[in-house]
Amino acid sequence: MAETKWIYANKTTRNISAIVVGLGLLGTALFLILGRKFGLDARPGFFRTYAPLYSDINLVVEILMVIGLIIGYILIRNKLRSGHQYMQTSMVLLNFIMMIFFMGIIFVQLLQPGTTLSLSVIAEISHGTVGIIAILTGLYLILAMNDLLPKNWQIKNWKNLMRFAFWAYCAVAFGGIAVYSLFFLGLKL
Repeated sequence: MAETKWIYANKTTRNISAIVVGLGLLGTALFLILGRKFGLDARPGFFRTYAPLYSDINLVVEILMVIGLIIGYILIRNKLRSGHQYMQTSMVLLNFIMMIFFMGIIFVQLLQPGTTLSLSVIAEISHGTVGIIAILTGLYLILAMNDLLPKNWQIKNWKNLMRFAFWAYCAVAFGGIAVYSLFFLGLKL
């Protein structure tokens, strides 16, 4: 059997990648926090639907996230492990930031007493629940891949969990497009 040759990034590339990803994530978090303070979240979106600006931004980020996850999949298929690791880690952390500062706020509001349960609200709660599962799985994988978990918390077969996380993120993204369509394109359930 032929030996698999993995291609790893050198230390300089890893450091530069980590800095770029970190700055990008920090900038995203600051934009979401400061934008909410200055009312950007309530401004009309750029798709000219009923959606506010943050919903349009979230939709674009979710689509880009799926593209990034697919690129990460292609990278690992081509034995580019470092590229795969950086891409998938970036996408999981970006989604985590979007969840904390945007989607999580909406999800908590939906769970408040007195919320009328319609099919579209149930669809959004289902979407949020699958999203939480995907994010927790992704965060677990990041911690496990970087040896930041105790050995007895790590699983041996990461591939199946990575596949599950990939498909869960895809389901969440497509669910997000469906929820966006329900709420902001005037579609009714």
